[in-house]
Amino acid sequence: NVDAEKTAWLCWSRIRQLAEKEPDVPATLVADFTRIERDEQRHGDLFELFARTFDENDQLAEGQSAAKLADGIAKIGQEFLPRRMRTQSAIDAPLGSVGDVFVVHGSDKEQAFNQILNDAGLLSAIDDRASRLGKRRDQMVVAIKPTFMLGYNHKDPSVVTDPKVLEQLARFLHASGVPDVIAIEGPNIYDEFYEKRSVRDVAQYFEFSSPSYRLVDASQDQVEHPYTRGMAQYTVSRTWRDADFRISLGKMRSHPVELAYLTLANIEWLGARCDQFIFCERQAQRETAIMMLLDSCPPHFGILEAWNNVPDGLVGVMGCKKPRSPMRFYAGRDALAVDVVAARHIGIRDPRDSSVLRAAFHWFGADDAQPKVIGCDDPVTPWKSPYHSEVSTFLSLIAYPTYVLGSGRGKLFVPEMDERAFPPLERPSMPLRAARRAVQTMIGLRLGR
Repeated sequence: NVDAEKTAWLCWSRIRQLAEKEPDVPATLVADFTRIERDEQRHGDLFELFARTFDENDQLAEGQSAAKLADGIAKIGQEFLPRRMRTQSAIDAPLGSVGDVFVVHGSDKEQAFNQILNDAGLLSAIDDRASRLGKRRDQMVVAIKPTFMLGYNHKDPSVVTDPKVLEQLARFLHASGVPDVIAIEGPNIYDEFYEKRSVRDVAQYFEFSSPSYRLVDASQDQVEHPYTRGMAQYTVSRTWRDADFRISLGKMRSHPVELAYLTLANIEWLGARCDQFIFCERQAQRETAIMMLLDSCPPHFGILEAWNNVPDGLVGVMGCKKPRSPMRFYAGRDALAVDVVAARHIGIRDPRDSSVLRAAFHWFGADDAQPKVIGCDDPVTPWKSPYHSEVSTFLSLIAYPTYVLGSGRGKLFVPEMDERAFPPLERPSMPLRAARRAVQTMIGLRLGR
């Protein structure tokens, strides 16, 4: 293993040297090569450390100890250690802390949401963050990431944050002394096929407008950012990055690949466009791009809306004709813990079955400790997972390769868009329109009249 890693290090070192001499190679790609070269060197250092620490029987060698091994690993890189063994600065990072998760179930939406904001200690979390920054609460800038850009039609509000929930959260913050509240969203692949798909256009369509918050388009707010891990992600929303306190306001949704799309995945459009990490020319996997955002600019608080119009089934992330009404909210300081509990409530026994959650466990050193649930700890019933039937399971298994290789870069897989509000960029041919209708029918997104 040591020789293999040294060989890899030499190869990437040579690639980096050659790339530096080529004027057409962008500096960002050279930086990626440099990071990979450094990682390969660290991998070699790790294997050399293991070789010194253990004897031929895989027992601790003479003069070695677990504490000495942990100290050696820490010098190579904190991210190679479990979270509990990292330095305090790493431990202070919100993701992977396995904090308490609060779940409120009720009958009055406004009352239940207000209760969870208080029970989960949102203001205490803001005050703790303010103290670390040397600020007061009345000096804090709070950024909220809702979700509404996958919305496509008033007939199906299931993939859209309830505008009243965002409004209530913003008013709660203002009433508590937070002066500046910002809502941030980013465009998605639908703008490749339809007009008026900017953040402001879609926000206006779904009535996201309030004096209680400012609306920011993440795509118009991108700045270069020096990520320390991962590759092929080079920018981030300045507003999200520079906010004093960040909240992911996700919505519970099923997903054919991830099984569930919750608070962590909710932030994926705040850097480079997600479609840059999906199709064949991608330089990194989608979950890597998400982890880079979470590692560098994590949410300090996670809130998951799971009240009504909650989409399940094969493609809940795109929409749902018959959404559920679990009548609950989830919240906590550790968005990963929030997602683990919510995933369990919708039948995902092992959160690592989702590639995003699996990557988060790996990146943030989280262990298998179950978060403590305060409040409702009952499963969401009824709930239809993407694997609820043999046909749905088969379609879920082929969903990713089909979308990547056979969708015409997403052209076939669009929902029944409200074309009065979002006209096609170009009139689709009859075969394309027929194919779209067939796909919508197959995946259960044909809304009808």
